[in-house]
Amino acid sequence: MARSHSAILMLMLGLLIYIPSKWLEQNSEPMRLSLALNPPSSIWLERAIVGPCVGIGSEYALLRVFTLFDEILHPLPVSQPDLLYRYLMEEIQHAQQFDPWFFDIYRLTTGIAGFTPGLQRQAVEVLQKAGKYRTWDYEPLFIAGFIAHDQLHDDELAFELMQEAARRPGAPPMLLGLAARFLDRVKGREASIAFLQQMLETMPKDYQKPILERIERLKSEEER
Repeated sequence: MARSHSAILMLMLGLLIYIPSKWLEQNSEPMRLSLALNPPSSIWLERAIVGPCVGIGSEYALLRVFTLFDEILHPLPVSQPDLLYRYLMEEIQHAQQFDPWFFDIYRLTTGIAGFTPGLQRQAVEVLQKAGKYRTWDYEPLFIAGFIAHDQLHDDELAFELMQEAARRPGAPPMLLGLAARFLDRVKGREASIAFLQQMLETMPKDYQKPILERIERLKSEEER
């Protein structure tokens, strides 16, 4: 039963790709369709089509992200950039709803939306949400924190994200230093030192040296 469902699903997805491509093949270049004229399907409709095969749904949404981004880079006369960017983010969110553990979603989010004006905050939201599912992984939260600092100039949010990232397994000690820097800008050096001292109590000895050095630097700067 599962195998027949998968076969039907693959056939439907194949037709979704084949029919438009065949139409385009038979028409001249000026007749190419703009994806801005073809908004994303409802997530509920897509869920009904893919059923339990959520990985395929996520990959199909990412395929549309690539296609939308290609039209943004190579616009048609009828292209509408604002709509294309909006649909692109909707497809990224669809992919995340299908399979929030799939790391390629977050790699694409960073590369396409993380540093694109008008999309950075949505990119941070997608990466922040990743932290709720990829509980073993510090990278999405770290990247979200960096974008919040570098693009949104929101050091309070950057601190919260970096602080959470620093608590993840395998997170490098430098994340604590970055979090402390952002806290320093928002709350001052005293709060930054208190944060590092609190985190120091939970860190393995191998990780304590750079944190202690950072605390000493902050204290010496405070005394000046």
